[in-house]
Amino acid sequence: MTENAAARYEAMRDRLAGLVEAELTAAALAQQTAALLSDTAMREQAGALLRDLRDLLDRASAEAETDLQTWRAERGIHPDD
Repeated sequence: MTENAAARYEAMRDRLAGLVEAELTAAALAQQTAALLSDTAMREQAGALLRDLRDLLDRASAEAETDLQTWRAERGIHPDD
């Protein structure tokens, strides 16, 4: 793998890892928010916003994973390589 290709691969892996971490953070924030907000309307509004955020992050991480798998397949690279 060339230096440029290795850098691209590393950037794609870092992006995916960052998105997965953001998903986990959003899930933890949703739990924390639900526990801390006593007002039902505020809790429901926060829950809806955080669900939207988690859905967005889930779609983005799925796209990043697909991009990474496609990149590997185009170069004949297996995940264990």
